[in-house]
Amino acid sequence: MSEIAKRIAGVFLDRDGTIIEDVSYINDPADVKFLDGAIAGLKLLSDAGFALIVVSNQSGLARGLITEEQFQAVHQRFIDLLVENDIILTDCLYCPFYNDAVVEKYRLDSPDRKPAPGMIIKAAKRHNIYLPHSFMIGDKDDDIRAGQSAGVRTIKITKQDGENSDIKPDFFAANLMEAAKIIINCEGFRKNG
Repeated sequence: MSEIAKRIAGVFLDRDGTIIEDVSYINDPADVKFLDGAIAGLKLLSDAGFALIVVSNQSGLARGLITEEQFQAVHQRFIDLLVENDIILTDCLYCPFYNDAVVEKYRLDSPDRKPAPGMIIKAAKRHNIYLPHSFMIGDKDDDIRAGQSAGVRTIKITKQDGENSDIKPDFFAANLMEAAKIIINCEGFRKNG
């Protein structure tokens, strides 16, 4: 089997505002709450054979608004709740870097910080993801820009069908379940395996 034939399709997902409620600079594990349709959508994608990869900017660390301990506690709660719902992520990448960071070690113009596609590209290489058959789901223009730069199809989670923005995703969805259905029904969809 060729190396290309072994590649799998992935769904790259923003975390805050896409999977869990967007609590600005979340620092308390008790605030990790799944959005409507998130668990069902993740299960649908997982059952279809997609690699599920979270790619999330977390500049709260750089801005000094959350500590590394708080960040780790929130991340662990997020993972634990997913496991309780029988969802295992393929990978979870975070970018703590920010140009104007207060915390010196995070002051960096990182190629991983969305809208740059660095996290998507890294995860694709690490897990042999075939980007032309993959998707990026997020609630912000920077998520869509990152997906477009990486060469994946994009879905923006929004309350309105289309927003005032110069960034145009391939699709709009009200929540993660609706996004998952779009992916499953997308022309050219190829199930892994």
